Parts: sequence; structure tokens; C-alpha cells
Amino acid sequence: MLIKEAKEIVGGLSDASKMPESSYNLDARNCITGAKLVKVKGSVCAGCYALKGNYMRYAAVGIAQARRLDRLANPQWVEAMATLTEKQKYFRWFDSGDIQSLSMLIKIVAVAMLNPATSYWLPTKEYKIVSTYRKQGGIEPKNLVIRVSAPMINQRLSDVYGTTSMVITKYTRVDNDVAVCDAAHTMKNGQKVETITKENKPLLGHCGDCRACWNPNNKVTAYPIH
Repeated sequence: MLIKEAKEIVGGLSDASKMPESSYNLDARNCITGAKLVKVKGSVCAGCYALKGNYMRYAAVGIAQARRLDRLANPQWVEAMATLTEKQKYFRWFDSGDIQSLSMLIKIVAVAMLNPATSYWLPTKEYKIVSTYRKQGGIEPKNLVIRVSAPMINQRLSDVYGTTSMVITKYTRVDNDVAVCDAAHTMKNGQKVETITKENKPLLGHCGDCRACWNPNNKVTAYPIH
């Protein structure tokens, strides 16, 4: 399948500046669990970044997200998404938005299985969908890390969820096995390197060479609240 055709089928990919390569997003207002958590004080969704800033500022972003949501029903979606991501070393699902259904999770797994050389990271708050998939004996390929996100700030989920993530406030102490995201700095060869923009300001929110979120051996990632 040609790249041009694949983009038309899935509605295109997103280009989050933090990510090492392209990603995929939907409108956060279409989240299932997130739509409930956004109304809960102290939840990680209460101040959702995807409901403000550039996600809401530019009409083109919303149009693209609506197009992607509409294209999910295309029977060639899996093939097209595999075509678009097969040459990427790392791919993130949902820099905004979340899984829409069990069917979508099955399709995401199928994409990963078609591209074993690509590492896929799937952060999600759709616990019920993931739980249902696992109870039904769903396959989880080694190159797909489903990282279930804790719903409340400073909450760590039970290990029963597998690989997980949490959001922490400043000065919160975490267990030694937790990888704390340091995306405020670019990491090069294990060292923090301040990245400066042309406006002479620090560039915040970039993965650099850190790939902890894609690493299945990293059981918990903690993201400082922002």
C-alpha cells in the first residue's frame, strides 16, 4: 500500500513535538473514562493538557482528530496504519485521546504484530477495555507496551495491571523501581542537556534519547504534573 493511500485511509498521523517520531491522536473529548475523570478533583484528567493549548487553539487539529475518528471503521485501517509506521523505530498511540473500543484495541495489536521491528507504546485509562481483552486471552506482542494510567494524582496502580504509569506532584517520593520522566531536559548519553530554542528559552517536554515508556522492563513511569 502506498503511503499516500494509507494516510487517506487512517486520516493521517499526529506530530507531537515531545515524541521522537510521529504519533497518533484523537480528540480528548471523545475519551470514555477520561470524560468522567475530567470532572473529578484530584484526577490526572482534571487539568487535561489535551483540552487546552494547541489542541484546542487551532481548528485544523480538531478537524484532523475528527477525521481519524471517522476513519477507524475503514476495513483497511490496520494495513494502512502498519504501512505508515513500519519504518519507525518508536511509535506512541494517543498523545491525546484514548482507545475507543475493544475492536480498536484489537486493531492496534494487529498493527504491532505486522511490524515487529517497531516499538509501540500505548498509554490508556480504558481499564475495562484492556481487562476484557486480557480475560478473553488477547495476544500482547512484545513490541507493544500497554501502559495503564493511574486515574488519580500520586496514585500507583497494582502490579496486576502490568506496565503502568502515574502522575506525581513536585517533591513526591516514589519507589526505586519507578522511572521518573524528565522530559523537561533532552537526554544525551545518559546526561541532562538543556535544549535552547532560537528564542533563547528552554525547550520543555521532549523525550530526547529516553525510551523508558516503550521499555517493557520498566514497570512504572511517573510523570511530574504539568
